[in-house]
Amino acid sequence: MLYSLEEIVREKLRATLQNVKKLHEAGWTRSRARDDYDLWRILLIYKENLNRVEILDVLPHKCSEKSVSWNTPDDFFNEAYLKRAYDPRGIND
Repeated sequence: MLYSLEEIVREKLRATLQNVKKLHEAGWTRSRARDDYDLWRILLIYKENLNRVEILDVLPHKCSEKSVSWNTPDDFFNEAYLKRAYDPRGIND
């Protein structure tokens, strides 16, 4: 099966929200560096070709299936998530 770039972006964004939720609820999360890297590369290379409306129309449904949501783009990569996932000093906080 071949996934569209839009589907890959939706899945990576949903996974990120799940990690943010886990960090908030449990106080820890595993690094999702691969998902973050994949998102960065897709958005960097294909940003002009992505159907943003399609991504945003389906993303709420994908998120609701996993009981996650967002209000603003900052909810995906908030300071606490970035510090915990990528700052070695954040592990001891």
